[in-house]
Amino acid sequence: MLPRLASTLLLAASMAAAQTPAPTTLTVNFAKPLAPWQPITAAFGYDELNETTTPGGRALLAELAQAFHPVPVLIRAHHLFTSGDGQPSLKWSSSNVLTLDAHGKPRYNFTLLDQTFDAWLSAGTRPFIELGFMPEALASQPGPYHLAYPHTIQGSVQSPPKDFTAWQALCHALTEHLVQRYGRQQVAQWPFEVWNEPDIPYWHGTREQYFQLYDHAVAGVRSALPEAIVGGPATTSPRSPKAADFLKAFLNHIANDPSSATSQKIPLDFISFHAKGKPQLDPAHPGHIRMGLSPELNDANRTQQALKLLNAVEEEERNSCYWRLVAVAYDRQGNVGMR
Repeated sequence: MLPRLASTLLLAASMAAAQTPAPTTLTVNFAKPLAPWQPITAAFGYDELNETTTPGGRALLAELAQAFHPVPVLIRAHHLFTSGDGQPSLKWSSSNVLTLDAHGKPRYNFTLLDQTFDAWLSAGTRPFIELGFMPEALASQPGPYHLAYPHTIQGSVQSPPKDFTAWQALCHALTEHLVQRYGRQQVAQWPFEVWNEPDIPYWHGTREQYFQLYDHAVAGVRSALPEAIVGGPATTSPRSPKAADFLKAFLNHIANDPSSATSQKIPLDFISFHAKGKPQLDPAHPGHIRMGLSPELNDANRTQQALKLLNAVEEEERNSCYWRLVAVAYDRQGNVGMR
């Protein structure tokens, strides 16, 4: 019995030793240049749209633009369509872009959005336009519209429109206004993305209602600017089966269904999803944070392999702060040598 046990333990130890990776030596030669640095994270974002025009917001935008110069920095923010008084709070902002008159006709007010876009452009950054969330006049869900953090996404601001035609008209009106104010050539460089993370409670409708939302949004944008860059669905990490299923269903809708808005082929210039790292405090170095990029890169690779993409959009999370919507070319990501 003992010799057999000893043999078994010896075999197990041998197998464990064989499975242990051999030590790897990494040599870095800082004196040998390889190629110019190509940033892959030249895009950022935030929830509080109304912070853009504050002194701190303007200073940070200018700092980001300067840090990545000459690479254009993309800026994405929530709440471009949200109703309210224009005052920021945690996870909340508003533009009050749409109200209805006494006869139920839309009235558009672009004052706060003009100030926001002016600040982005004057800092040298470029807008990445997230079409959301739902104006109070169009929200279909009953109940409170604005709830304070941590309940902000429980309000009817995240609900589908009660009139998809009115939603389409809003997207058209915004695009038309931007073209008139900033010029067709410039706005044609700005991506338009429909909503944010509709696979989780940022969206209170069904999957099919999001498809409708997308169809009508891009129809409205393209009717004002036929060459506009449009895309979505800005789902959460593809490591979640629910998010992966939502993304696949969306792409199936794009590939096989006619637009619910136009009955024509549905435009899609980019596919967006959110891949995140896993920041953790480094116990070996107090006060230091290890960003944990491996889950993010695995998300990107998983989606790339599944969809055979050359380009997509991802979101990084760093130390509980969102540095949002990083436009990534995957071939460039491979050149970084982190895969």
